[in-house]
Amino acid sequence: MTKFLKVMAAATLLVSSAIAAEYTIKLTHVVSPNTPKGKGADFFAKRVGELTNGKVEVIVFPNSQLYGDGEEMKALKLGNAHIAMPSFSKFTSIVPEMQLF
Repeated sequence: MTKFLKVMAAATLLVSSAIAAEYTIKLTHVVSPNTPKGKGADFFAKRVGELTNGKVEVIVFPNSQLYGDGEEMKALKLGNAHIAMPSFSKFTSIVPEMQLF
């Protein structure tokens, strides 16, 4: 029986590596997945996977799992996160016209 389990584990590993995404994108935001922003992020991740036939995988990190509200922009600059969904107030230092909001 243990030989069977080893063979199944090896087969699973081979199959999972064959269907793994070619690109992985980290998307970070600071709100709950149940909010409009969270639902939008999940929908985006799902559609990217569908439209690229699984070649691109978007991993969503909600609730500040990766970076807090003040750290997201820095993570983008350093390349540690690929997509961030900060509040408008985070853009005012970059684009002063955004102070309108």
